[in-house]
Amino acid sequence: MKKCAVLKDSSADEQVASQVMDLMKYGKSDESFQTPALLLVDDSKDTEAAEKLRNCIRRQFDKNCLVKKEKSFSSPVIILNCVRTHLPKVQYKYCETDSQYITAELTKREQDDFEEKLQELKENHNRPENFYSFMIMKSNFDKKYVKNIVSNILKDLDMQTKQAKLLSIVALLNSYIPESHISQSVCEDFLGMKPLLWGKETVLERMEPYSNLLIESRGACACLEELDLTYNIKRSDITMDLLHCDLFFRTGLGKDALILFIQRMLIERQRNVENERDTQFSLLIEKIHTDEGQQKVQEIFMKASTRYETMASIPQALARYLYLYDRDFSQIHKNDLKYQIQQEKEQEMSCSPDRLDSYIELAKKATNAFQRAQKLAKTENEPYEDCHVTKDTYNKSADMGVIEIALIIFDIISKLPFFKVKDPKWQLQSFLKGSISMSIVDFEIMCFEFFERYFIYLKSRKFEEESGHRFRRKVSEHFKKYISFFTIEDELAQNLSTRFLQESIDIEDRKMFLEEQKADTFAGLLQHLEDRSGETMEKITECYAFLIEHSKSRHPKIITNLILANLILHLLNPKSKRILQERDLIHLLRQAMLEIRAQHPFPELYYLALLLLWPSSSTTEIDENIVIYIKAIRSSSRHQLPNSLRRRGAISHIFLGKKPGLERLVPKAKLYYTNDPKESNRLWQSGDIFAQKDIKDRLLRVHGIVEQGEVYIEYGKLKIPVHPAFIDAVRTGFSTEKVTFYLGFAMTGPLAYDIQYEN
Repeated sequence: MKKCAVLKDSSADEQVASQVMDLMKYGKSDESFQTPALLLVDDSKDTEAAEKLRNCIRRQFDKNCLVKKEKSFSSPVIILNCVRTHLPKVQYKYCETDSQYITAELTKREQDDFEEKLQELKENHNRPENFYSFMIMKSNFDKKYVKNIVSNILKDLDMQTKQAKLLSIVALLNSYIPESHISQSVCEDFLGMKPLLWGKETVLERMEPYSNLLIESRGACACLEELDLTYNIKRSDITMDLLHCDLFFRTGLGKDALILFIQRMLIERQRNVENERDTQFSLLIEKIHTDEGQQKVQEIFMKASTRYETMASIPQALARYLYLYDRDFSQIHKNDLKYQIQQEKEQEMSCSPDRLDSYIELAKKATNAFQRAQKLAKTENEPYEDCHVTKDTYNKSADMGVIEIALIIFDIISKLPFFKVKDPKWQLQSFLKGSISMSIVDFEIMCFEFFERYFIYLKSRKFEEESGHRFRRKVSEHFKKYISFFTIEDELAQNLSTRFLQESIDIEDRKMFLEEQKADTFAGLLQHLEDRSGETMEKITECYAFLIEHSKSRHPKIITNLILANLILHLLNPKSKRILQERDLIHLLRQAMLEIRAQHPFPELYYLALLLLWPSSSTTEIDENIVIYIKAIRSSSRHQLPNSLRRRGAISHIFLGKKPGLERLVPKAKLYYTNDPKESNRLWQSGDIFAQKDIKDRLLRVHGIVEQGEVYIEYGKLKIPVHPAFIDAVRTGFSTEKVTFYLGFAMTGPLAYDIQYEN
């Protein structure tokens, strides 16, 4: 016999694990402690959360066995992670874990079984067609069949009655929040039911013949359609009736859940079936917006704001709605700016001072609006959402809008008469770097740098790849245009030697070269691991060496990039004469680490520490601070890209090889090459890449252990924690088992690939 439970929220793992232990022991003696428990994790799309829960239950079970001094067995807990989705086979086609798809569609054999059962029902019941749930399943969930049933039941419905109003409200809730419910006492109060002397009438009896429509979710959806078509009762009308009823918003035992259901119905966004993206708003709001217009939506949000006065989620949803549909200042200002410039070109008008002021003012308004939209996306925190369902609240379009606005303004300025005289590029560059308000330039640079980290450090989900590539190309095109405004032609650059001190010119030239090559950031440098030769990296390394030598103060970013540039050059061309020796790089690293301690908010320096200080197969001395650096890189990476890291896995750009010294670091780009990028992506995503001979020959398979679901590498008494690259690669159970695996270095810390158990 199994004990079963449904888990709605797995955020408090320790508490859940303790409750599972209590469930297994309930009604049993200590001798029969091993009663299995079946735990259903309801609609959790975060597979890592389920993995953490599993490990937490293991540890709790092991702890109980230790207290009782009993032998630790495998935990008799079965966890079913169930997810509701419209297209399971498409969305989870490339899921790393094995899945079973349960769809609302009968097989031929099941249809025959239902037909046989119907004949049996006809023998024992006069009207078996009144078993609505059974008949709907028998019809293979045919929508037309459901519509006909609902139409017949709602014939001659009097919408002025309390029963009709309650029916419409329950139908609305069940259509958009399938697991929602209204307590019996609230229904009784709404219907005005009083105890009878001869017995108590139930809510279902009072609601006849509509009771079945309150239960079946498909019936609820069809009910809304019928109310709209036949009685002209719109969803907005039902929603406003619901919001105006004080009874539904009274707090108390069993009543708070209804308030939460209503809130979720108004603001909980869903996954779009067609493009697998989040909807802009809840399905109810989007339906009302499409069918009834903006005014109805605004009225609903305004009324809801008075019901949820202490919750920020409703006003935030309204603000977002106004931005997108009514007052999208950012896009309005940007499009207005583009339109005015286009009009000027068509009419061959020169840019007057007044018109230039107007353009710049529009650009400032658009930039401020984009920044406000980005801030709204980052700070939005909707408490109704399950903690284990993660959202990507990063607004890429806002940063892209800022970039586009800056490029438009640069283009306008470059065409002014002042910059069409002699040395136009030099004059323009001097102006952009010194005279123009730096806020828009600085923010644009921040946007470019963020996109670099976004694309280089993290991998996209399978169904995002095509749109991600398009977006990346767009960013790249904008970057090339941005660079063109700051690049001075060679001939002009030579003539500038008489204008400035040569050293200042050389510093600026090198900074510009690094920016052109996207080598002025850590993420940009990592892209050069894919270079086929080391020529460009030779120049990049020379630039950083020059900047270090001629800088008055050593900026941590310059030091970090110098170390990485040398590492990459060593991997591309180990015979280069410009490479700093490994001991020199470690010395630079340790100096930088001493300055920041373990509180640095960015992961790049910790990443270098892992690469340079990670022990090789021949190492005898181990830097015990490795464990501290791993904790630091995990923490700082979460803070640097908090939203994106929840939806994307990290990329290991470098793996641990068999050779000593810096040669132990093997770039991912050099491991496997094929002319078919899709095939390469498939091999990496599935893990089949590690069956390739080239991989086995070059990478070091390290020895480690799995202890209570956590992976470690053991170097003497030092245990170094490592995350599995694929979460389903670790077995369940409490025993400590020996494993081997390949090691990759990602911006979130070391990752274990192709984990194999020695037994």
